[in-house]
Amino acid sequence: MSNRFKPELKIGDRIVCLEMEGEPKYFGARGTVEGINKGPGFIQYDVNWDDGGSLFLLDDDSWVLEKDYKKKPKINEETNVNELATNSKILKYFKILKIKKYLDLLSETSIVNMFGASQYLYIGGDILKKEHYDYEGDDFDELAELAENSRNIMIRGAMKMLEDEGKEITTESVGKVLRVYAPKILTFWMTHY
Repeated sequence: MSNRFKPELKIGDRIVCLEMEGEPKYFGARGTVEGINKGPGFIQYDVNWDDGGSLFLLDDDSWVLEKDYKKKPKINEETNVNELATNSKILKYFKILKIKKYLDLLSETSIVNMFGASQYLYIGGDILKKEHYDYEGDDFDELAELAENSRNIMIRGAMKMLEDEGKEITTESVGKVLRVYAPKILTFWMTHY
Protein backbone atom coordinates (compact mmCIF):
# COMPACT_ATOMS: atom_id res chain seq x y z
CA MET A 1 0.00 0.00 0.00
CA SER A 2 2.90 2.42 0.69
CA ASN A 3 3.76 2.81 -3.01
CA ARG A 4 0.10 3.66 -3.70
CA PHE A 5 -0.15 6.36 -1.03
CA LYS A 6 -1.54 9.72 -2.28
CA PRO A 7 -1.58 8.83 -5.99
CA GLU A 8 -2.42 11.49 -8.55
CA LEU A 9 -6.13 11.19 -9.19
CA LYS A 10 -8.32 11.46 -12.26
CA ILE A 11 -12.04 12.06 -12.56
CA GLY A 12 -14.01 8.94 -11.70
CA ASP A 13 -11.41 7.48 -9.30
CA ARG A 14 -12.81 5.94 -6.13
CA ILE A 15 -10.77 6.95 -3.08
CA VAL A 16 -10.56 6.36 0.67
CA CYS A 17 -9.50 9.30 2.84
CA LEU A 18 -6.85 8.41 5.40
CA GLU A 19 -6.45 11.86 6.92
CA MET A 20 -7.96 15.28 6.36
CA GLU A 21 -6.48 18.05 8.50
CA GLY A 22 -8.95 19.23 11.13
CA GLU A 23 -11.59 16.74 10.00
CA PRO A 24 -11.09 13.43 11.87
CA LYS A 25 -14.54 12.18 10.88
CA TYR A 26 -13.27 11.86 7.28
CA PHE A 27 -10.89 9.03 8.30
CA GLY A 28 -12.01 6.06 6.20
CA ALA A 29 -14.51 8.13 4.18
CA ARG A 30 -15.03 6.93 0.63
CA GLY A 31 -15.92 8.96 -2.40
CA THR A 32 -15.63 9.52 -6.15
CA VAL A 33 -13.46 12.24 -7.71
CA GLU A 34 -15.71 14.55 -9.74
CA GLY A 35 -13.39 17.43 -10.53
CA ILE A 36 -9.75 18.53 -10.40
CA ASN A 37 -8.61 22.11 -9.83
CA LYS A 38 -4.94 22.82 -10.44
CA GLY A 39 -3.21 26.03 -9.58
CA PRO A 40 0.33 27.23 -9.04
CA GLY A 41 1.71 24.80 -6.47
CA PHE A 42 -1.54 23.08 -5.50
CA ILE A 43 -4.10 20.50 -6.59
CA GLN A 44 -7.62 20.37 -5.21
CA TYR A 45 -9.91 17.40 -5.84
CA ASP A 46 -13.68 17.81 -5.82
CA VAL A 47 -14.98 14.58 -4.26
CA ASN A 48 -18.53 13.31 -4.07
CA TRP A 49 -18.31 11.64 -0.64
CA ASP A 50 -20.52 8.60 -0.10
CA ASP A 51 -21.80 10.04 3.19
CA GLY A 52 -22.86 13.30 1.51
CA GLY A 53 -19.92 15.38 2.76
CA SER A 54 -18.82 18.34 0.66
CA LEU A 55 -15.16 18.97 1.55
CA PHE A 56 -12.45 19.12 -1.10
CA LEU A 57 -9.43 16.83 -0.92
CA LEU A 58 -6.25 18.93 -0.74
CA ASP A 59 -2.51 18.25 -1.24
CA ASP A 60 -1.98 18.14 2.55
CA ASP A 61 -4.58 15.38 2.99
CA SER A 62 -3.84 11.65 2.70
CA TRP A 63 -5.70 9.11 0.58
CA VAL A 64 -5.45 5.87 -1.34
CA LEU A 65 -7.42 4.45 -4.22
CA GLU A 66 -10.32 2.36 -2.95
CA LYS A 67 -9.04 -0.72 -4.80
CA ASP A 68 -5.72 -0.43 -2.93
CA TYR A 69 -7.27 0.14 0.49
CA LYS A 70 -6.12 -2.61 2.82
CA LYS A 71 -8.95 -4.94 3.60
CA LYS A 72 -9.26 -5.87 7.24
CA PRO A 73 -7.69 -9.29 7.67
CA LYS A 74 -9.24 -11.97 9.76
CA ILE A 75 -7.15 -12.87 12.76
CA ASN A 76 -6.37 -16.33 11.40
CA GLU A 77 -5.05 -14.82 8.14
CA GLU A 78 -2.18 -13.03 9.86
CA THR A 79 1.27 -14.43 9.23
CA ASN A 80 3.39 -12.34 11.58
CA VAL A 81 4.08 -14.45 14.70
CA ASN A 82 4.78 -11.39 16.90
CA GLU A 83 1.48 -9.85 15.82
CA LEU A 84 -0.36 -13.09 16.63
CA ALA A 85 1.26 -13.20 20.07
CA THR A 86 0.31 -9.58 20.74
CA ASN A 87 -3.25 -10.15 19.55
CA SER A 88 -3.62 -13.23 21.74
CA LYS A 89 -2.55 -11.18 24.78
CA ILE A 90 -4.98 -8.42 23.85
CA LEU A 91 -7.82 -10.92 23.60
CA LYS A 92 -6.78 -12.71 26.79
CA TYR A 93 -6.28 -9.74 29.11
CA PHE A 94 -8.52 -6.97 27.78
CA LYS A 95 -12.27 -7.11 27.18
CA ILE A 96 -11.93 -5.96 23.61
CA LEU A 97 -15.64 -5.82 22.75
CA LYS A 98 -16.31 -3.39 25.61
CA ILE A 99 -13.30 -1.33 24.57
CA LYS A 100 -14.56 -1.46 20.95
CA LYS A 101 -17.86 0.12 22.00
CA TYR A 102 -15.94 2.98 23.63
CA LEU A 103 -13.60 3.50 20.67
CA ASP A 104 -16.52 3.41 18.23
CA LEU A 105 -18.30 6.19 20.13
CA LEU A 106 -15.07 8.15 20.61
CA SER A 107 -14.52 8.00 16.84
CA GLU A 108 -18.10 9.15 16.15
CA THR A 109 -17.72 12.21 18.40
CA SER A 110 -14.62 13.37 16.47
CA ILE A 111 -13.14 14.99 19.59
CA VAL A 112 -9.77 13.39 18.89
CA ASN A 113 -7.82 12.12 15.89
CA MET A 114 -8.08 8.36 16.37
CA PHE A 115 -4.46 7.84 15.29
CA GLY A 116 -3.45 9.57 18.54
CA ALA A 117 -6.17 8.17 20.77
CA SER A 118 -4.30 5.40 22.57
CA GLN A 119 -4.06 7.29 25.87
CA TYR A 120 -7.84 7.73 25.79
CA LEU A 121 -8.09 4.03 26.60
CA TYR A 122 -6.87 4.65 30.15
CA ILE A 123 -7.54 8.30 31.03
CA GLY A 124 -10.97 7.64 32.53
CA GLY A 125 -14.16 9.67 32.52
CA ASP A 126 -13.07 12.52 34.82
CA ILE A 127 -10.03 13.46 32.76
CA LEU A 128 -12.03 13.08 29.55
CA LYS A 129 -14.57 15.58 30.90
CA LYS A 130 -11.80 18.01 31.94
CA GLU A 131 -10.01 17.77 28.60
CA HIS A 132 -13.17 18.25 26.54
CA TYR A 133 -15.30 20.41 28.85
CA ASP A 134 -16.59 22.40 25.88
CA TYR A 135 -17.97 19.38 23.97
CA GLU A 136 -21.72 19.73 23.56
CA GLY A 137 -22.82 16.36 22.17
CA ASP A 138 -25.71 14.49 23.77
CA ASP A 139 -23.65 11.32 23.87
CA PHE A 140 -20.84 12.79 26.03
CA ASP A 141 -22.14 11.34 29.32
CA GLU A 142 -22.21 7.88 27.78
CA LEU A 143 -18.71 8.47 26.36
CA ALA A 144 -17.40 9.47 29.81
CA GLU A 145 -18.95 6.36 31.36
CA LEU A 146 -17.41 4.16 28.67
CA ALA A 147 -14.06 5.92 29.20
CA GLU A 148 -14.21 4.99 32.89
CA ASN A 149 -15.09 1.39 32.03
CA SER A 150 -12.24 1.25 29.50
CA ARG A 151 -9.80 2.59 32.10
CA ASN A 152 -10.86 -0.10 34.57
CA ILE A 153 -10.59 -2.84 31.94
CA MET A 154 -7.12 -1.63 30.96
CA ILE A 155 -5.86 -1.49 34.55
CA ARG A 156 -7.30 -4.89 35.48
CA GLY A 157 -5.87 -6.41 32.29
CA ALA A 158 -2.43 -4.94 32.94
CA MET A 159 -2.45 -6.22 36.52
CA LYS A 160 -3.50 -9.73 35.45
CA MET A 161 -0.82 -9.77 32.75
CA LEU A 162 1.87 -8.78 35.28
CA GLU A 163 0.58 -11.37 37.74
CA ASP A 164 0.62 -14.16 35.12
CA GLU A 165 4.16 -13.19 34.11
CA GLY A 166 5.30 -13.26 37.75
CA LYS A 167 6.19 -9.58 37.76
CA GLU A 168 5.69 -7.13 40.59
CA ILE A 169 2.49 -5.10 40.39
CA THR A 170 3.28 -1.45 41.04
CA THR A 171 1.90 1.83 39.77
CA GLU A 172 4.92 2.11 37.48
CA SER A 173 4.71 -1.43 36.10
CA VAL A 174 0.97 -1.11 35.42
CA GLY A 175 1.56 2.28 33.76
CA LYS A 176 4.25 0.76 31.55
CA VAL A 177 1.92 -2.04 30.40
CA LEU A 178 -0.79 0.53 29.67
CA ARG A 179 1.58 2.65 27.60
CA VAL A 180 2.80 -0.40 25.65
CA TYR A 181 -0.57 -2.09 25.07
CA ALA A 182 -2.89 0.89 24.51
CA PRO A 183 -1.42 1.64 21.03
CA LYS A 184 -1.54 -2.07 20.20
CA ILE A 185 -5.20 -2.28 21.23
CA LEU A 186 -5.98 0.82 19.17
CA THR A 187 -4.24 -0.76 16.16
CA PHE A 188 -6.18 -3.98 16.76
CA TRP A 189 -9.44 -2.00 16.75
CA MET A 190 -8.49 -0.11 13.57
CA THR A 191 -7.42 -3.32 11.84
CA HIS A 192 -10.19 -5.70 12.84
CA TYR A 193 -13.23 -3.49 13.34
